[in-house]
Amino acid sequence: MKKKILLPIIIAVVAVALIAIAAITIYTGKYGKNAPILEVKEEVTVMEYSTVHIDEFIINTENISSVRIADIKLQGRNDPGHAKISDDGQSVSIGDFWEFYTVTIEAKGTNGWKVREEVGLYSYGEPPVYVSEESSDEVLEDEINTEAVSEERVSEEASETEANKDGASEELENSEGLSEEERFLAELEKIEGDYTYEEAKALGWGNYFLADKDFLTLEHLYFKDKRSFLTAYGFDVDEPFYKVYAEGDLVLTMYYDEETELGCVISGSRGLEGACFQGATTAEWNGYLWGDYTDPVVVHLDERLRPQDYMEDYHYDEIKEYDDAGRLVEYRVTNIDDYIKEECSSAKDSYDGWNDALKVTYEYQPNGELAYREYVHNSYIFGTTQSVLQTWFDEQGRPVYECAYITHGALEWFYIYEDEDEIPEYILSTDFGWGPAELTQYK
Repeated sequence: MKKKILLPIIIAVVAVALIAIAAITIYTGKYGKNAPILEVKEEVTVMEYSTVHIDEFIINTENISSVRIADIKLQGRNDPGHAKISDDGQSVSIGDFWEFYTVTIEAKGTNGWKVREEVGLYSYGEPPVYVSEESSDEVLEDEINTEAVSEERVSEEASETEANKDGASEELENSEGLSEEERFLAELEKIEGDYTYEEAKALGWGNYFLADKDFLTLEHLYFKDKRSFLTAYGFDVDEPFYKVYAEGDLVLTMYYDEETELGCVISGSRGLEGACFQGATTAEWNGYLWGDYTDPVVVHLDERLRPQDYMEDYHYDEIKEYDDAGRLVEYRVTNIDDYIKEECSSAKDSYDGWNDALKVTYEYQPNGELAYREYVHNSYIFGTTQSVLQTWFDEQGRPVYECAYITHGALEWFYIYEDEDEIPEYILSTDFGWGPAELTQYK
């Protein structure tokens, strides 16, 4: 009888002991003093075409047997864009686009437990600097012959001082032969930012103001803030030339000197970014950039294609939806299964809107005028550039701001009107981060 009573007790004690041992093992392995520790940076900033080693993401590791880059994806999306993780998971390569990524670092503890942390990775472009083989050899020789270089530098500095004097005199002589406009442009070229690229990179995105310099150089300048940027170009921060609003939000502030045709613009939609331009192109007014906004069936290509042009003999449906006031609120060219199957079957696996060739939606203001229009075409059929185009309208139904998708960011257009005129006096186009703004004046 005693044996029958003792046996369950013994089994229970053993079970409790095993559970306790397991719990202690788990606790000490996953959470205790032997737990794997992975500390990563909050964000890392790199140039385009970079290969980033995993060490650049990590601050500290403890009780770790291995660590790798487990995943990378564009922020707000579930794909890696133009980034690629190396086969060994120890580095990631960045393409030639300005992008924001989320990088997942995975570390395996010495006891088998794994931990994961995420890092923000920001990439942006700078023009490449090409070094000739000859100059590379000179640098190598300088590094080897340190003492000789130091002595040579003393001599070079003395020569440079004299050269600067001669150069200043020569510059003065040369400037005397320049026109007023040429002298003005030469002065613009001398403007420098508050930070070098290296200093801005060390500060991190969001801690400086990025400006696209003029003359299609794709050169960037880095300033402390917008005030410093505008002051460098001679503008009063408190006296903008024009402001563009969309749905009550400020999307652009423009500074412009009509006499010199120098302009600076600040993005209100993308934060600490600006651009410069000098000179305005004049043109005759031939209608808005995308034609008749009330005609939704045309695809935004030079050919101005309609469904029968691009769908040919394939099946498709045209669907139009109207509101209670009889206004068009949605237009779709849809149910294109046959076309997708024949022409681009891979779209089904990677593109949510694969079954629509074209979709256009409208929103209206209380006064009946257009408020907003969104155009989306199938990028597998017509390409990714301007595959999404958003247009905002003012109370008169005039377009004031447009934003279109492009792989490296956004193309934007700002319409500037004189009072109540139906035709814009100017259209400003920008590609912030990739080049100067362009201003067109319409007569």
